[in-house]
Amino acid sequence: MTKICKSCGKEYKGDFCENCGYGDPNLKTVAADKYKKIQKPLRHMTEEEKAQYFKEHPAQKNKTGKKNNSKKLKIITVVICGILVAAIVLFVLYKRGYIFNNTDKREVAAKYFQSISDRDFDEFLSCFPDEIKDSYEKSADEMELKEDKALDTLYADYREKYGDDFKIDANIGKEQSVEQSVITDYEKEYKEKYGEDITVKEASIFSTDAEIKGEKLTEKVYYEVYVAKIGLKWYVVNVANISPSISVN
Repeated sequence: MTKICKSCGKEYKGDFCENCGYGDPNLKTVAADKYKKIQKPLRHMTEEEKAQYFKEHPAQKNKTGKKNNSKKLKIITVVICGILVAAIVLFVLYKRGYIFNNTDKREVAAKYFQSISDRDFDEFLSCFPDEIKDSYEKSADEMELKEDKALDTLYADYREKYGDDFKIDANIGKEQSVEQSVITDYEKEYKEKYGEDITVKEASIFSTDAEIKGEKLTEKVYYEVYVAKIGLKWYVVNVANISPSISVN
């Protein structure tokens, strides 16, 4: 009896199609081998099963290794980028005084005088809020001053009076708190002068006596040093000479 093959449509006699082999129980096909057994995903295999799988499919081992290496490389790249970003953020916060800042209000007042005595322009600038700092840097740039000569020029009157080698020995003395009404007025004045809003959390005035020594003259000078806490950091915001100098030479 002639039959029509369900696979290729040809006529055949017997138990299977002589043209395509449909119905032949001894014929193996690629599809049959592929789906005969459901393959367990690699991530679910035991170490023994993985070893057997890669033994039977060596090409897959290299392919899997490349995928894993690529994935590891991406993870390492992301981690490195994250560390770099974190380092940059921490550096900016540190430079602005928001973290790792242990300088208190008395120390920043002392640092102001010491930086002038040492002619350390960077240290001098660090005593002030950003806008005041920028104004000093702008003045130095306009006068084309090098950092090691900036304070010599800015304090030329001191050099003229005391000598080129003048030093300042400051004693930061009694502290007086500043009233909130005065702080509010200062915030307004700061906005008018520098165009930036600031929030002063608290402020103090230090009575300071300083001995200025130079080749021309040595004398005692009295100052009031105004310091303010802006953000998490203390800054010098004003220094006033409050009394006539008294010569000790």
